[in-house]
Amino acid sequence: VFTCMASGKPIIAALEGEGARIIEQAEAGITCKPGSPEGLALAVQKLYSMTPAERSRLAENGRRAVCDHYTPDILIGKISQVFETVCPATVAEQGRGKT
Repeated sequence: VFTCMASGKPIIAALEGEGARIIEQAEAGITCKPGSPEGLALAVQKLYSMTPAERSRLAENGRRAVCDHYTPDILIGKISQVFETVCPATVAEQGRGKT
């Protein structure tokens, strides 16, 4: 999902769950249910009917969301926070060179 969003193109994705939520929350494209040819066709029609400015807005929204929230450094920081919350003693010991 992040690679698509960073591509600078509006997205059409046959996804459910977290991937779809990320695209929708960023307003980076159009999602439809997996395995639904009708849903995919409607998504293509919807994107095709948009103005170039609307499609550019979706593309820019995706790039901005990745740069602001999903770079490797940001994701590593979020994962580290989870580990520090779940097992603080272990993380602290590893930071001091203990295993």
